[in-house]
Amino acid sequence: MTTALLEFYPAWKHRQFEPIERGQNIRIVYDAARLSRCSTKSNDAELGDTVAYIRFHPRGEIIRGTVVERVQKSDKHPRPAVSYKTIPLVVSVPHDATQVELWFHSFSQGATRCDAWDSHFCENYWFNVGGLPAQQPPQRGWINLSPASRNG
Repeated sequence: MTTALLEFYPAWKHRQFEPIERGQNIRIVYDAARLSRCSTKSNDAELGDTVAYIRFHPRGEIIRGTVVERVQKSDKHPRPAVSYKTIPLVVSVPHDATQVELWFHSFSQGATRCDAWDSHFCENYWFNVGGLPAQQPPQRGWINLSPASRNG
């Protein structure tokens, strides 16, 4: 199985390695330094997250997932994060997708709320999907929920 790689670097640069194909995976690597994280500190703990949103067209299905992982002082007991590090997000491309739309949201909630977006100046990042011809998702049949059908 081929995996396309999308890397997002500091200084607002990004690069695609390998074509994105239906039925395959996309691996998204986002450098947290790219977006001024809305990080709130409380008792030496860092609060917040950076999330990728992936919309597959034409269906419009949206998948989201974090692209950072908490770094803790000790692995022995769950503790608040002292920092964050980049982790890849891997998603499967639907068989009917023709394009991928992608954007990022960094946020934290402490005494105040902070939100920051990486959306290519509100246009989002767009990538074409190739491979085998797009297939329509399975059609769902009608379900008869008339009162007569509920009596069994």
